Amino acid sequence: MSPPYLVSYAITRKCNLKCKHCYSDAVDAQAPDELSTSEAKKLLDTLADWGIQLLIFDGGELLCRGDFFEEARSPRLYSRSKFAHLMASSRSLYVRNE
Repeated sequence: MSPPYLVSYAITRKCNLKCKHCYSDAVDAQAPDELSTSEAKKLLDTLADWGIQLLIFDGGELLCRGDFFEEARSPRLYSRSKFAHLMASSRSLYVRNE
């Protein structure tokens, strides 16, 4: 069986907006079932091993997750042989340093 072309990874439900039209059911704080940084990195490595071509980071507001840039810099993440395309879905509005 071939792997799916893309995976959309909602790294958090936390968001500093409460848009009525949003599908993510955003919350003010990190959800208790969110992956830890080490769990997220393992997931990224697994997705790379599967041969996913397009990886999309989304969620609530991904920049509200304090370790987003650490996850995005995972050594295998930017390997062109693993992920041909990367996207990050952010509103890029004011994000508090918490």
